Amino acid sequence: MSSPTPIDQLSAIIVHHRRPDDLLATVASVLDAGVPAERVLVVDNSEDPAVMARLTAAAAADRWRVAFTANHGYGAAVNHGVRLQSPGTPFTLVLTHETQCAAGDLCKMVEVLRLHPTVSVVGPATLRQGEAVWSRGGYLTPHLLFPRHHLGTAHARSHATDVDWVDGAIAVYRTAVLEDLRFREDFFLYMEETELHTRMRHCGWRVVTATDTSATQTTSGMPAFWACRNTVLFQAAHGTRLSRAITPWFVLLRTAVVHLIEKEPKALGEAWRGLRQGRRAAAGAPSTMATRTRHGAL
Repeated sequence: MSSPTPIDQLSAIIVHHRRPDDLLATVASVLDAGVPAERVLVVDNSEDPAVMARLTAAAAADRWRVAFTANHGYGAAVNHGVRLQSPGTPFTLVLTHETQCAAGDLCKMVEVLRLHPTVSVVGPATLRQGEAVWSRGGYLTPHLLFPRHHLGTAHARSHATDVDWVDGAIAVYRTAVLEDLRFREDFFLYMEETELHTRMRHCGWRVVTATDTSATQTTSGMPAFWACRNTVLFQAAHGTRLSRAITPWFVLLRTAVVHLIEKEPKALGEAWRGLRQGRRAAAGAPSTMATRTRHGAL
């Protein structure tokens, strides 16, 4: 009997919102990589009957699974998928409908988890629209704890490089950790992976980028509202007294300057609205450290 391949140990959760053409291309790439159809789960939060009918037919034809849920954001969709995914696979690929990764690169990411038992999540270098590097994982800046992407080629020389967080568009998780340390759902969209990966590191897990791998992603960046709102939530959970006081205002100013240069003055109002809503949300946010699974406890 042949030994199992890395892909044999992988399930996939694909989060989808109202982009069925992109989704079907992503599903095809996951199936082409060798993930069995019965272990591919699409979580659709489009709340659109036409989209639901199309996905139901496509799933029946190719025998992958689809679950429909209300739109409570990315983290809620992933958590829903984790509850429904096929049991018994030690690793879980989580990706969004606009992201694709080659089979060989998926195998390399799984292999990192197999070889390094203290790693909880691994991501590839993500390429924006398949060309320019969007992220090689990320870090939190000193003092302000502001999330930034690693972009330099020097960072790409190691096989697996420790980072503070990897892009939520595509990552492979150790399933048991993802089941225990769930995504916070109050972020709704953007930065929830930064929060989760920070929490994982606080619990003793490593977060790494497999820097000899890549995936393509279609993205237009983070809207002003979510950048400001979720910065407040992240700082409330993980910031210092200094960063909680300064970083949200830094993000507001930075966002305003960028959008004024791009002649989008309405974004300033959205940024201010995000800052105010973030403060209200943070006032009632749950503790992020209620569960503290450590890498030696699984």
